[in-house]
This record gives sequence, structure tokens and C-alpha cells, in this order.
Amino acid sequence: MKLPPDRSHVATEQRHEESAALDELGTAELVTLLARDQRRAVAAVEAASESIARFADAVASSLARGGRLVYAGAGTSGRLG
Repeated sequence: MKLPPDRSHVATEQRHEESAALDELGTAELVTLLARDQRRAVAAVEAASESIARFADAVASSLARGGRLVYAGAGTSGRLG
């Protein structure tokens, strides 16, 4: 499968329409939007929990045998890594 070079196929790289006018939202509206997005993120992690656990177990096993994990990230994900 050939993917487009611009990451347009990745859902997390799409415009978040509800966030288009953050500067126009009241404080309560902004907090509600952020909380709603956090619930979506938690739901996505829960839906992928078995796959995430299998990956973590595979990495741990590899590291225990002298392997390594190469992690690359930018912004917050880079700092957290």
C-alpha cells in the first residue's frame, strides 16, 4: 500500500474543527472541549489496550535479551520519550 507523503491519511494529523476558534471560546466552553477530547483519547487507548500490552511485552522481552528500543518524537512526545 502506497501512502501519501503528507500524512493526510493519519487521523491525528487532521484539522480539529471544534478547535478552530479556541480564542473565541469562553473558559467553561474551552474546559469542556478539552475534557471531551481527553475522554476520546482514553477511549482510543482502551480500545487498543490489548495491542499496546502485546507491544510493551515484546519490547520488554527484547530489552531483557540485550535488545534496544529506538524512539523518535518531536514536541511533547519527544520530551516524554
